[in-house]
Amino acid sequence: TFNPTISINLSSADLLIDELVPGSVKDSNVITVGVSTNNGFGYTLSANVGNDSAYDTRSLIRSDDNNEFTSIDVGSALESLTADNSWGFSSKLSGNSTEWASYSGLPLYSDTNNTATLIDTSSSAGSSPVDFKIAARASSVIPSGTYRNVINFFNNRICTLSCIWIFVSTSS
Repeated sequence: TFNPTISINLSSADLLIDELVPGSVKDSNVITVGVSTNNGFGYTLSANVGNDSAYDTRSLIRSDDNNEFTSIDVGSALESLTADNSWGFSSKLSGNSTEWASYSGLPLYSDTNNTATLIDTSSSAGSSPVDFKIAARASSVIPSGTYRNVINFFNNRICTLSCIWIFVSTSS
């Protein structure tokens, strides 16, 4: 009996935007999401945001008050973030392109009918790493602090899940 396997490996345990200055936009570090499988039908790598404990939201939240960075809409295709206190993600195939995809929002983890597909390989085993980053835009009045959430990477064909923490640190 053939048992297809898949693994998801992350090059870092977190995405970080450090010292985001009010009134500006800044990208995070880039992580590589590596996926490998022996499944001849390939795989679909997707992502969503949040969890069922402290982060039941698409926003990046600060734990000590109600300030947040609101996610841009799922399916958006923005070249740059234009709304204050917003965030989104971008991805590209590692090594294959220097052009990043437009920024978009991630669906909430509990929205099972809505996923953000990063790559879909439908006909071969192997691996295709994906580079992934976020960006945030701060208003001139958002309080300094650390805003957090969690991103989940998963495969739609064989259930595998890896999580990464998001941290946005603002300065005054």
